[in-house]
Amino acid sequence: SLLSVGVQAATALGSFRDGAQYALTLLLASPNFIYRRELGDPAATGTGPRRFTDWEMASRLAFFLWDTTPDTALLDAAEAGLLSTADGLAAQVDRMLADPKAQQGVRAFFDQWLGLHEALDLSKDPNVFKHFEPGLGEDAREETLRVVDHVVFDEDADFRTLLTTRTTFVTPRLAAIYNIPSPVSAGFAQVTLPADGARAGVLGHVSLLATHSHPTSS
Repeated sequence: SLLSVGVQAATALGSFRDGAQYALTLLLASPNFIYRRELGDPAATGTGPRRFTDWEMASRLAFFLWDTTPDTALLDAAEAGLLSTADGLAAQVDRMLADPKAQQGVRAFFDQWLGLHEALDLSKDPNVFKHFEPGLGEDAREETLRVVDHVVFDEDADFRTLLTTRTTFVTPRLAAIYNIPSPVSAGFAQVTLPADGARAGVLGHVSLLATHSHPTSS
């Protein structure tokens, strides 16, 4: 246990402080601290595949859909054993998807998956790219996240739409890069990219194209 490790270390080193340091090191290095412990319940299925416990399912739902810890309602459902039933699980999923935190979870997933945070450090040679200026990377990141919001929550579409949609959200400087008129003088506005243009979907966004190229090349 942590206590026994701390006591043994303190005795061997002759210092309570050193003993506490060893106990703390063991705690921080424990996989039960670093990772979410979701191993399933072997008693529920015998020797077959393990089924997640209600508490494990609450953790999985919260971090997947909300990118945060379970709320009281989800914990209450877990305590009542509702998350191990199909109807109880579906009810909680529907409730969580209707919560504004679902947008936060989706944004966090795509931000990490596509590496959109790298756009915040975007650097381009202004002699080569005349439209580059400080803050462009932040606009580009937000553009992609707004398209994700639109496809997932407004259109309720699938992944393919992210690759083909010509709907996007631009600021005046993004519009200049895309060579389209900007509907606003500041902030973001929803636009439809030209049907005969080369850009479509998130793979045509500044956020991905600019962050995966050199400062002097496209």
